Amino acid sequence: TGVGKLFSANITADDPNEMIARGKYCLSQFGPLSENCAFLVDGYVAGGTAVTCARRNFPKQFLHYHRAGHGSVTSPQTQRGYTAFVHTKISRVIGASGIHTGTMSFGKMEGDASDKNIAFMLQDDDPCGPYYHQEWEGMTLPL
Repeated sequence: TGVGKLFSANITADDPNEMIARGKYCLSQFGPLSENCAFLVDGYVAGGTAVTCARRNFPKQFLHYHRAGHGSVTSPQTQRGYTAFVHTKISRVIGASGIHTGTMSFGKMEGDASDKNIAFMLQDDDPCGPYYHQEWEGMTLPL
């Protein structure tokens, strides 16, 4: 097609050294195409430290924050925790480049069509939030 593709490698591990080793291995296999390799980290299960570890060790890679299991604290049915919107903002602060927002009420995943705005809150410097206009004030967007 002549258009570059993005490969996403899950480097999530219970040990930071293992995550770093997985990331380095992936980059070594891609060689000059390593810029087309994104790293997926399950930020909810592995925690913010895992996301920060990946960002610090691989500052130039796109870091995809997977939020599997987040519904236990973000679902309106739980009546505890915080919203998916807050979860997304936290993911940006700790270094995520993008976040998995589900299928926005299609398929098996719970969600709403408005969840698409959550992804834009992460990637745009000047997005509109659900309640007010949010500016990141030039905070560097992770790749």
